Amino acid sequence: MNEIRDTRVRIAVKFYINNLKLKHKKFVVRECNKEVLTIANKGKGISYLHTLDYLKKMPSKNADDLKSRILWLTWSLFSVKHIEKAKEIFELNENF
Repeated sequence: MNEIRDTRVRIAVKFYINNLKLKHKKFVVRECNKEVLTIANKGKGISYLHTLDYLKKMPSKNADDLKSRILWLTWSLFSVKHIEKAKEIFELNENF
Protein backbone atom coordinates (compact mmCIF):
# COMPACT_ATOMS: atom_id res chain seq x y z
CA MET A 1 0.00 0.00 0.00
CA ASN A 2 2.78 2.44 0.90
CA GLU A 3 4.60 1.63 -2.33
CA ILE A 4 1.51 2.68 -4.30
CA ARG A 5 1.41 6.03 -2.50
CA ASP A 6 5.13 6.56 -3.07
CA THR A 7 4.66 5.83 -6.76
CA ARG A 8 1.74 8.26 -7.05
CA VAL A 9 3.73 11.03 -5.41
CA ARG A 10 6.71 10.37 -7.69
CA ILE A 11 4.50 10.43 -10.80
CA ALA A 12 2.94 13.74 -9.76
CA VAL A 13 6.33 15.32 -9.04
CA LYS A 14 7.75 13.95 -12.29
CA PHE A 15 4.87 15.62 -14.18
CA TYR A 16 5.65 18.99 -12.57
CA ILE A 17 9.39 18.71 -13.16
CA ASN A 18 9.05 17.61 -16.80
CA ASN A 19 7.21 20.83 -17.61
CA LEU A 20 10.16 22.97 -16.50
CA LYS A 21 13.12 24.22 -18.50
CA LEU A 22 16.51 22.60 -17.91
CA LYS A 23 17.88 25.43 -15.76
CA HIS A 24 14.74 25.26 -13.59
CA LYS A 25 15.10 21.48 -13.26
CA LYS A 26 18.72 21.82 -12.15
CA PHE A 27 17.76 24.47 -9.61
CA VAL A 28 14.96 22.32 -8.16
CA VAL A 29 17.09 19.17 -7.94
CA ARG A 30 20.05 21.00 -6.41
CA GLU A 31 17.95 22.80 -3.81
CA CYS A 32 15.92 19.71 -2.86
CA ASN A 33 19.01 17.55 -2.50
CA LYS A 34 20.71 20.18 -0.35
CA GLU A 35 17.70 20.64 1.92
CA VAL A 36 16.91 16.94 2.37
CA LEU A 37 20.55 16.03 3.06
CA THR A 38 20.81 18.88 5.58
CA ILE A 39 17.76 17.57 7.40
CA ALA A 40 18.98 13.95 7.27
CA ASN A 41 22.41 14.91 8.61
CA LYS A 42 21.08 17.13 11.38
CA GLY A 43 22.15 15.86 14.77
CA LYS A 44 24.82 13.50 13.45
CA GLY A 45 27.75 15.52 14.70
CA ILE A 46 29.34 18.93 14.60
CA SER A 47 29.21 20.78 11.28
CA TYR A 48 32.97 21.37 11.18
CA LEU A 49 33.90 17.85 12.31
CA HIS A 50 33.71 15.11 9.70
CA THR A 51 31.95 11.91 10.66
CA LEU A 52 31.35 8.82 8.59
CA ASP A 53 27.61 8.84 9.26
CA TYR A 54 26.91 11.89 7.08
CA LEU A 55 25.00 11.41 3.86
CA LYS A 56 26.86 13.01 0.98
CA LYS A 57 24.39 12.22 -1.79
CA MET A 58 20.87 10.91 -2.18
CA PRO A 59 20.42 7.13 -2.09
CA SER A 60 19.32 5.17 -5.13
CA LYS A 61 15.65 5.54 -6.05
CA ASN A 62 15.41 1.76 -6.27
CA ALA A 63 16.75 1.07 -2.77
CA ASP A 64 14.50 -1.14 -0.65
CA ASP A 65 15.30 0.15 2.81
CA LEU A 66 12.90 2.36 4.72
CA LYS A 67 15.37 5.20 5.22
CA SER A 68 15.88 5.79 1.50
CA ARG A 69 12.12 5.62 0.83
CA ILE A 70 11.55 8.25 3.51
CA LEU A 71 14.29 10.46 2.05
CA TRP A 72 12.80 10.25 -1.44
CA LEU A 73 9.29 10.96 -0.18
CA THR A 74 10.63 14.00 1.68
CA TRP A 75 12.47 15.04 -1.49
CA SER A 76 9.21 14.80 -3.43
CA LEU A 77 7.42 17.00 -0.93
CA PHE A 78 10.15 19.63 -0.92
CA SER A 79 10.33 19.60 -4.72
CA VAL A 80 6.86 21.13 -4.99
CA LYS A 81 7.99 24.03 -2.82
CA HIS A 82 11.18 24.51 -4.81
CA ILE A 83 9.34 24.34 -8.15
CA GLU A 84 7.23 27.30 -7.09
CA LYS A 85 10.33 29.08 -5.80
CA ALA A 86 12.12 28.47 -9.13
CA LYS A 87 9.19 29.86 -11.08
CA GLU A 88 9.21 33.03 -8.98
CA ILE A 89 12.98 33.51 -9.22
CA PHE A 90 13.40 32.81 -12.90
CA GLU A 91 10.32 34.77 -14.01
CA LEU A 92 11.76 37.82 -12.31
CA ASN A 93 15.19 37.29 -13.88
CA GLU A 94 13.84 36.59 -17.38
CA ASN A 95 11.87 39.86 -17.49
CA PHE A 96 15.01 41.97 -17.25
